[in-house]
Amino acid sequence: MEHLATSIEFQMSLLLFVSLAGYLLASRIGQPAVVGIILLGLVVGPSALSLITYTDFVRSIAHLGAVILLFVIGLEFNIYAGSHDLDDLTE
Repeated sequence: MEHLATSIEFQMSLLLFVSLAGYLLASRIGQPAVVGIILLGLVVGPSALSLITYTDFVRSIAHLGAVILLFVIGLEFNIYAGSHDLDDLTE
């Protein structure tokens, strides 16, 4: 029988719970949600408490999360906001 801590169901449940806790903690102290999620991810990951084991499943979820994070940052980036600064430099 597979150990509970390495099962995909436990890993996914823990990742979702930690994400929710990071979001709630960051919003309570007035920080962006990404800050709380990343900090709690560092705490429960292999770097500190090792509650999450680095399996192929976790690696896939991490890559997907990085892609989504970069996509959301790209959506919030305003390409025309910097054009006013360039006009001031050329004058």
